[in-house]
Amino acid sequence: MKEKIVNKDQDKGFDIWSKWGMTQKDESVCLGPYSSYQWRNSRRHLLFTAARYKFAMKMIGNMYEPEKRKILDLGCNDGFGTYFAAEYAQSVLAVDFDEDAIAYAKENSCDSMELRLENFLDKYYGEYDAVVSFDVLEHIYPEDEEKYMNTVLKNLKDSGTFVVGTPSLESQQYSKENVSNAHVNVYKGEDFYCMLRRYFHNVYLFTQNDEIIHTGHLRMANYLIAVCANKKQRSATEDSLKNEGGGILD
Repeated sequence: MKEKIVNKDQDKGFDIWSKWGMTQKDESVCLGPYSSYQWRNSRRHLLFTAARYKFAMKMIGNMYEPEKRKILDLGCNDGFGTYFAAEYAQSVLAVDFDEDAIAYAKENSCDSMELRLENFLDKYYGEYDAVVSFDVLEHIYPEDEEKYMNTVLKNLKDSGTFVVGTPSLESQQYSKENVSNAHVNVYKGEDFYCMLRRYFHNVYLFTQNDEIIHTGHLRMANYLIAVCANKKQRSATEDSLKNEGGGILD
């Protein structure tokens, strides 16, 4: 038999929890394939991802005017981070070329999320208030980096914000082999900044250690995050390529 609660204070606590605790329940959710890998092998990395998206939403301003923001998430994986963006946006378009990841994300998306399965390089999806892209740049081959950045530019409003994050070069010696072997384009902080300044007039560089995002010493950072604004203008030729639906610079 279940033990009966006899303490009056406990009875009061149970009564109030019975009244209000039920309002804090919902259907259980499951993690996507890649987030499940993190949960089983390195749970703290889910906190790192959540911190990055929360930071991005604050920098974009979505927490203050969510009804006015449209976001493009390039390289969304199984959408774990995209859910954070969707909470503070009018709409989020999330794109990735991983079939299993997008299949999960589509089955578990919310009303403000749209998921698309394709390689986003050179694609035009519209003009967005913000573009976010975490843990993607390191998987882009150097010869495709310009296509990646031009994809960001042609989908971003002139007044828009780009928030991008990537592991630091210094962190690679501590990465698991199955992780670091997939990284083909990794930066030191100064080089990351200089690359982004080719495309934006304003680049604000941050660093991350665990879930803490700060402005600490670049050499001690595990992860680099940049907030970019005031994109540099394209030429008339580049704009014509955008209107035709092709890449800006091939």
